[in-house]
Amino acid sequence: MRTKTILLAIALLFIPAGLWAQVDPLMGTWKLKLEDGKPVTGTSIRKHEPVPNGMRVIRDGPYHAETTVIFDDEYHPYTGDPNVTSVLYKRYSPHAVFTIAKIHDKVTSTIIWEVSKDGKTLTRYWTRLIPPAGPRFIVEVYEKQDK
Repeated sequence: MRTKTILLAIALLFIPAGLWAQVDPLMGTWKLKLEDGKPVTGTSIRKHEPVPNGMRVIRDGPYHAETTVIFDDEYHPYTGDPNVTSVLYKRYSPHAVFTIAKIHDKVTSTIIWEVSKDGKTLTRYWTRLIPPAGPRFIVEVYEKQDK
């Protein structure tokens, strides 16, 4: 019995990350949906790749930003966005994530991410708390590009 368990554990190590990503609704490439032909916050493509206990997020749009997200309720460095230096991510379910972004020690925004049950859309409810744009609430809807 113990030999079978060890062999199963070794076999799982060789499953490609892409297969794990198909199980997780957050993983894949997401494109910002345009409203009346214009982007809400700028053209944006998000790519989410699986990593242990989290995901790697690569964002291309008005600027390039990337981070490795670890769902451990701790702040991690964030590069590429002039208004964010660290981000905390909390995963509430396979379809929902809560984010707090800071610049140094000051909270700049909070974001709730929700993937639809069919996995085709990602909606981000973004509350920006400080300038440069001033306090505001933005809803971003992304469409899944991978099938």
